[in-house]
Amino acid sequence: MGKVTKENERWIFGWCWRYAVALNRFTGWPIRFVNGLSRTVLTEYVHCVVEMPDGRLFDASGIVTIEELEKRYLLKGIYLTIPEPRHYHEYDMASQMDAEQAVDRQLRSIRHHEEQTSSGHRGASA
Repeated sequence: MGKVTKENERWIFGWCWRYAVALNRFTGWPIRFVNGLSRTVLTEYVHCVVEMPDGRLFDASGIVTIEELEKRYLLKGIYLTIPEPRHYHEYDMASQMDAEQAVDRQLRSIRHHEEQTSSGHRGASA
């Protein structure tokens, strides 16, 4: 479940595209735009996520569901679209490097947690 924190909120509200691009570069997972209805108005490009190989969605808060995104962005009927090549313009290098460093920290943390959990489960059952 995705959680918004002080550390990741700028990548969730405002710089999500940079974060999604960095996630894509690290993992190869495809970028998806989050779109939906805000009251009665179709709202496009509300947020960017990457789609994991198993179909789950991932952003700076971790794995997120459509329901969580609907609640977070006050949307109904969310649907995902694939960015067109025209969306892939470069941002300034400093902010993109900042995003890539944040993604690297998040992925290292996930790997560390998985290693701890996996070794902890083996030790507890032995």
